[in-house]
Amino acid sequence: MLPQKIKILLYLPLALLFIANIFILPCIVQPAQAVNDTMPKLQIPIPNVKFSVPTDCGTDNSGNNLSCVAWIGEYIAGIYQYAIGIVGILAAVVLMIGGVMWIVAGGSATMIGEAKAWIGASLTGLVIALCSYLILYTVNPALTIFNPLKIAQVEKIETASASGCSYHPYVAGAEGTEGQECITGYTKSTNPDTDCQGQTKTNATDTCCCPTITAGTGGCIASNFTGTCFASDSTKASCICQKESSGNAAISSGTDLCVDGTSWSIGLWQINIIDSAGGISQCNGRGGIQVGGNTPLPQAGSLTCLDSNNTIGCCLERKTGSNGINYCSKRNCALQDSTTYNACTSYLKIAANNIAAACQLYTARGWAPWSNSASLCGGQ
Repeated sequence: MLPQKIKILLYLPLALLFIANIFILPCIVQPAQAVNDTMPKLQIPIPNVKFSVPTDCGTDNSGNNLSCVAWIGEYIAGIYQYAIGIVGILAAVVLMIGGVMWIVAGGSATMIGEAKAWIGASLTGLVIALCSYLILYTVNPALTIFNPLKIAQVEKIETASASGCSYHPYVAGAEGTEGQECITGYTKSTNPDTDCQGQTKTNATDTCCCPTITAGTGGCIASNFTGTCFASDSTKASCICQKESSGNAAISSGTDLCVDGTSWSIGLWQINIIDSAGGISQCNGRGGIQVGGNTPLPQAGSLTCLDSNNTIGCCLERKTGSNGINYCSKRNCALQDSTTYNACTSYLKIAANNIAAACQLYTARGWAPWSNSASLCGGQ
């Protein structure tokens, strides 16, 4: 029989090598090289293991976009596959040691018994390792499935002044000069001390950039606002109108919707017929739309209120648009009177009528009814 100390000296290097290869070295991750780099970089890669890039995978109950991160499960699966190979090598070594012990036993029953124990232990360990997947699957199939982690994406929020201007990082090849370029849709401010007053730069090369005012087209051309309440600021009015409807007088919003799909923002200025058309006789109050307040209507099904709004109905579903703005895509409202709704929307799809309704709102509330568009056209 081999002395206990010799056994320890024999097993210790193999055990240390096994632990180092599986658990220590692969877990050393290099620092990310870029801000958006979400993939780990193993100092010693695991053979035949390739990590998947995180992908978009829908939204959660609050409307937040989710990213599916699969590489953690792939890493664990890779360790398992790699460990099986290591266990096979160790089992072969122990099996050979048992064989050598048997050969040199010289007929000693004690040595032969010790050799058999080594051989039996190596074969038992190998069988358990190779059958580990089947064992785990038998206990609970979920133990063998590594579902991707679903992580909520962090929404980027620009810090902006009242004028809609904000500091932006350097972007090569865009507008501006001397390394002071602005991102697409913004123009370098000629008066940064005022436009970006009170804001702090993240980097020394950050530039004070203001939204580029886009001239309107179609029904939103500036000349359409001559002689209206917007006459003194027709350029800005033209830009806001363009952001709202792209100059299409007959458009109904595809994002401001009731739970049954009824659009409640209409025409050039996307007039909110639930809340803002009370003075229009053709709309008869709320334009033929029923508002459920904070109690979900039957059409809502299993949807629940995400906020509180008795005026136009609570929000039942949220989404993030291509412009990065998170908005309510389904309100707790529904079509109630199609005759009134059709009369109201038909009236507001006439450009002159829509501009008149917008003037009533502007006189009472300024640019507030179109705050998002106003921020992109030089502030409120």
